[in-house]
Amino acid sequence: MTRMTGSEASALPPLAVLAGDPRAAALVRRVCALGNSARLVDPEVPGAAILSHEWLVLPPGSGAPSRRLASMANAGRGVLAPHPLPWPGDLRVPAVSYAGPAFLWANARLTAEGALLWALGGGRDSLWGARVVVYGFGRVGLSVALQLGGGGARVTVRCRDPEERGRAVVMGYEGETLRASSGPAVLVINTIPAPILDRVTCEAFGHAARVLDLASPPGGFLPEGAAILGAQLERRSGLPGQVAPEAAARILVQALAEALASGGEHRTDLG
Repeated sequence: MTRMTGSEASALPPLAVLAGDPRAAALVRRVCALGNSARLVDPEVPGAAILSHEWLVLPPGSGAPSRRLASMANAGRGVLAPHPLPWPGDLRVPAVSYAGPAFLWANARLTAEGALLWALGGGRDSLWGARVVVYGFGRVGLSVALQLGGGGARVTVRCRDPEERGRAVVMGYEGETLRASSGPAVLVINTIPAPILDRVTCEAFGHAARVLDLASPPGGFLPEGAAILGAQLERRSGLPGQVAPEAAARILVQALAEALASGGEHRTDLG
């Protein structure tokens, strides 16, 4: 992600940011501090509206929009969203995705830092030498492995793609298939956004394992797997906005400016 210049910052149009986690409020503060106009908007509040000169911003993790939000969006200039979303109505304004590769990698790094804070905050044992299993080796999985491995953990990566398993091995981690069961772990972190982890897999984690699901809903655990884990399982999608809202807002401001400056290079049909 290239550094945003002052002129790029001043080119941001007025923004209406969908209220949510602390990142949304941090985004408004940062945009205003750069001399632009931004405000929070909550479609559930009576009288809430998007003005005709405003772009509606959906921060990461905003979820599926409601009919009320779709109707509000049509009153503005356009929508800035991280990825295509199923709109429950006819979206008649331009829709631009700000989630280019640079933003996605920066967001993955913040997610991994949040996962590291979670791992260190358990208070049960040292991360040094602990066996950690990471499911998935995309942007987030790779970033999590780097953070935890850098903290001294023994990282095992489980993924479907042989190419990704090979990459994990070259980077110094154990590489296993999704169905592998190589004994209990201290920490298990899922980054795969599809429910694939079943009862048998979850039973093999061991009763002492702390389990974190970073994937967006519905997450990576089948109902029977989640039931086996019970309180061992924590679901924490959208970590950047929770643990590092200022940093998350900083990279989001830059992504918004670059998406708009590109003339909608990442434009997509969100309807």
